[in-house]
Amino acid sequence: MATISLPPEYIIVPDSDPVDTYPQRVEAYQQSVANYCKENGQSPYGGAKIKFPVDDGLAIYYVFSLEPAVLIHDGSGDEYPYASRLTMVDIKQEIDSVDVWDTLLGE
Repeated sequence: MATISLPPEYIIVPDSDPVDTYPQRVEAYQQSVANYCKENGQSPYGGAKIKFPVDDGLAIYYVFSLEPAVLIHDGSGDEYPYASRLTMVDIKQEIDSVDVWDTLLGE
């Protein structure tokens, strides 16, 4: 089962104002969280993004480590209620599915 953590306090979730620059600030925030996981995590998958649809939004987590499974929640989006139930195998499958969709969608 996965442990869900938040990014360190120095990585601040962007405020929605001003609206016109919000998407760029969220992207920079998400890159900071991914970099934190890559640099400090204990996994070759460190910084990998996994996503889950939740209601009308998206829950995003970054892999910090796989053994033990630790995910960093992206505080700019929703929470996936079952994220703590994910195992190492589940996380690897989610990483693979995100990679496939990103490739297909050109992201």
